[in-house]
Amino acid sequence: MQPRKLTARQVNEIQDLGKTSMKKVDIAKQYGVSPQLVSTVIRYGYETRPTIYRNMSTTAEPDSWETLAKALNAKYPDEPVTAAQVRQMHDIALKKIAAAWAKQGITKEDLF
Repeated sequence: MQPRKLTARQVNEIQDLGKTSMKKVDIAKQYGVSPQLVSTVIRYGYETRPTIYRNMSTTAEPDSWETLAKALNAKYPDEPVTAAQVRQMHDIALKKIAAAWAKQGITKEDLF
């Protein structure tokens, strides 16, 4: 991992300059960094950078309700759930979606 190019003081200064009408290119030249880094610092801060997901399938599904329950429990350890509870939440969500579609006159055939 590369060392940080900016100190905490510089980050605060860049964020303050970002609120002015000064161009990001000029801010970048002043601190010797890229305009993209300046934009990132202004938008997200320096410690938190946006996560970019590349080449990820949007249709990936967990292989079981247990796997999904484990993933939820890892993300939300204070509210553990079982595989049966996850399946029940899924079924309730599907019923609500179907009811909303029915109110709008939408059928599965309209979507697929």
